[in-house]
Amino acid sequence: MIAIGALVFIAVVVFFLPKQQIQVPSGETAPAAGEAESALANATTSTQPTTAAAGWKDSELKDVRTGSKFKISDFAGKVVIIESFAVWCPKCKQQQDEIKKFEQENPEVISVSLDTDPNEDEARVLEHINRYGYGWRFAVSPTQVTQNLISEFGLTVVNAPSTPVILVCADQKTRLMKTGIKDPTELKDEIAKGC
Repeated sequence: MIAIGALVFIAVVVFFLPKQQIQVPSGETAPAAGEAESALANATTSTQPTTAAAGWKDSELKDVRTGSKFKISDFAGKVVIIESFAVWCPKCKQQQDEIKKFEQENPEVISVSLDTDPNEDEARVLEHINRYGYGWRFAVSPTQVTQNLISEFGLTVVNAPSTPVILVCADQKTRLMKTGIKDPTELKDEIAKGC
């Protein structure tokens, strides 16, 4: 059942991805068959985020527990970890339990859990955090933020069972941590590696 939910979730996310087009400047000819696909593949595998993709840090998010508004860029000068999750995902719950331990040992690090499942809403997330006693920021990702995260990090960032965690360094540079559940020691080691 969870596997089917994950597949449906990924299909919905792919549907919302912006379609990339290759534009040919006037006076030039279109690329030959095969060249367009190659150009598109190169465009979509770039490791440098586009300006639009990088703008997700300046997008307003709402902490579903407190109702307060915040942006990731508000935390410039501090280390931030962002967990991409879905309420239905048992591995996400395990990762959140590890973040809860990490939070107690490392209060200087800002933690944000971002629900990237387009089928979940604030009420469902609030019920989840109240049930398990999580005390850090939880937000539902707006569609555009989710699209920008996918543009910057690839589909792994919305594959909830892979427990994706983004590291935002004090200088606002970012990287996606290794997949899999990360305990407090691993989170601390990942932060020590920097962006």
